[in-house]
Amino acid sequence: MHISEGIERLRGQMKTPNAELRDYRGLLAAKGGLIVQKDVQGESGACATCGGMGWVRVVIKDTTAPSFGKLVPCPDCGVVLEHRQERLDEISGLSEVERRVTLDDLALRCEDTPGMIDAVREFAANPWGFLTLHGDVGNGKTIALMALANHFRKQGKVSVYVTFVDLLDYIRAGFDDKASENARYRYEMVKGAFFLAVDEIDKANMTQFAYEFQTRLLDDRYRLGLELRAHTAFAMNEAPEWIMPVHICSRLRDGRFLVVENKDPDLRPAKGRDDQEDDMPPDWVADAYGR
Repeated sequence: MHISEGIERLRGQMKTPNAELRDYRGLLAAKGGLIVQKDVQGESGACATCGGMGWVRVVIKDTTAPSFGKLVPCPDCGVVLEHRQERLDEISGLSEVERRVTLDDLALRCEDTPGMIDAVREFAANPWGFLTLHGDVGNGKTIALMALANHFRKQGKVSVYVTFVDLLDYIRAGFDDKASENARYRYEMVKGAFFLAVDEIDKANMTQFAYEFQTRLLDDRYRLGLELRAHTAFAMNEAPEWIMPVHICSRLRDGRFLVVENKDPDLRPAKGRDDQEDDMPPDWVADAYGR
């Protein structure tokens, strides 16, 4: 069975929709109806559902349900989603040029790269759980992750590209008493993103904290991926078996997910100064950011 057919079949079997927090209304309706209860009266012109607060308290017919009475992001105005995207943008480190990279900018070259691009496009069209890219440096893995993050963001979904080192630094900074957001809050934002692209996951110094964080993050994202609620892409140079613990490799190698090896060589040494352009057209970007 083709992977896209499997995804559609799973979606049809699931009781919850494949969507972000904007679709929480549909999720609750599927559980017996939704009554939105505003906690505050908003100003004139504010969202009629949440009063401009971004959160609503929901009541479903099943009063024994775990979600009964809890605060959830407003399904209509998207204020909470926008805030999450803004906060996650701060850790991505993408330049304005990199934020314009699209799937169409992925360059077809050598032998393995076209196959990797096909897998990336399939994941973009039918995201499901994990996508793992591995292979030599300089053959397009990083540009593929950037393009995916931009693709989902244009769809209005919370998406972020980040290196694993920067992600660790972001979480560690939350333990500082002076931090505006604590580590738990930061982790929940990262964990809950619709699409998370983690580059250079094999480049960090794996301290005990890094190991435990990696294990927890991949386990949480794995479960969300199986529910089609969140999706994750990874890039690394070595095959997962060489750098990851067995329990993490088992999740990455889940037969329902995509693992792609790109054996093409590093193209950066072939680049010259004549390739540098002030406006950095798409072809140059695709060749330059091929980690």
